[in-house]
Amino acid sequence: MADNIMILPKIDHEFHKELIDNSGLQGNVYRYNDTLVYKEYKTDSFNLPQLELLTEQVSTYMAFPKVLVFEGDYSYEGFKGYLSDYIEGNVIYNLNGQILIREFIKALEVFEMEVIKLSKMGIRVHDMHQENLILTPDNVIVGVDTDLFEVTSEFTIELLRSNMKELSETIISELVTLAKLESEKLNNLINDCGAYGRIRPSNLLREFISYFEQRMFKTETVSDFRNGVQLIKRRKFMKIGIDIDDTITETSEYLKVLISKYDKEYSHELSLSIEKIMRGILDTPKLQKFYHDHAVELIRGVKLKDDVKDSIDYLIQEGCEIYFITSRSDMYFGNAYKETKEYLDKNKIKYDKLLVGQGNKLKACEDEKIDIMIDDSISTCELINTRLGIDSLVYNSSLNIEKETNCKRFSEWSELKDYIINVKNQKNKLTKKL
Repeated sequence: MADNIMILPKIDHEFHKELIDNSGLQGNVYRYNDTLVYKEYKTDSFNLPQLELLTEQVSTYMAFPKVLVFEGDYSYEGFKGYLSDYIEGNVIYNLNGQILIREFIKALEVFEMEVIKLSKMGIRVHDMHQENLILTPDNVIVGVDTDLFEVTSEFTIELLRSNMKELSETIISELVTLAKLESEKLNNLINDCGAYGRIRPSNLLREFISYFEQRMFKTETVSDFRNGVQLIKRRKFMKIGIDIDDTITETSEYLKVLISKYDKEYSHELSLSIEKIMRGILDTPKLQKFYHDHAVELIRGVKLKDDVKDSIDYLIQEGCEIYFITSRSDMYFGNAYKETKEYLDKNKIKYDKLLVGQGNKLKACEDEKIDIMIDDSISTCELINTRLGIDSLVYNSSLNIEKETNCKRFSEWSELKDYIINVKNQKNKLTKKL
């Protein structure tokens, strides 16, 4: 038996004794022992030959599979998961502000060299977001979750740029910004780094530090760096909170399409429960089964509303920060953050922050200091407006159009954009007078 293969009569409790991560789309991750973790597979969406190739890779900075685990026999059906190194540390998401920024850049440079080495070996890295990068106590960045890797046939410049772009987008999202800055040079560098992978993210961060130092900004820690970014934004910004389903997407309309396809299978209960499904009120076994089976299909196939991309691009250009705040959770979407991010990226929707699993949008708006909230749920808008005094705007949909509300209502994103810019300009004028 090969060293990288383990065949057991049955996967026992030793593999599931300590859950450490249940956010993965494929399956959960468990602590196996002091040095290893076990990643199980609950779906059949894996490439076994690719995983076998990855077990042959050795890396200090990527936690590749070490041992593939099978139950019963060595077969596609028998594959249950793999063992890989346990990496101690914290994910890059919401990076600790007390970390020394130059030490982080050094760790990033080392990780970049690993990305280059893997690219030359023909390994492509997909979706290298903040939750798949861990900063260890020794200030080493390690990539985890090998669902994100595939072994290709050969090295190309395109593959290298693709891999570096994945890393760059994560660093830009975590430490820099998508809003326009007072420096066109930095704006262009951000574009070259994140959109094209032409420059390394470590070089981008060093350019920012140089710019800050010329203006006598403090640049010791991650918090100092973030504060510097805020100081060089071109205009005074507003934080705009935006729901996703039926606010930027035609979710209820696409839901009707799916219901027409599957309603007979569910004894026509679906067609009587459209609003319940949209609001996540799944109070019968049939509704729960339908949503469990088709929730991912729903959010992957839905279309954007007209003018959404152009309107959001304009709001960002005019100094607004975009916070998507959605109640989508991992319960039905596997990995709600990943699925939603992939949809937004695919449609080239820019934003500053994506918050999923926000059943309590009131708290999210309060925590993030949102200035304007946009949602198709009238009750959500009224609650946020009443409790927090936040200007809450209702986006009209077929499910809310006949309901009354004192909140302002909009049916077009172009009108919504103009309203927000007018409010922002009025606030800026008031600030100047004060």
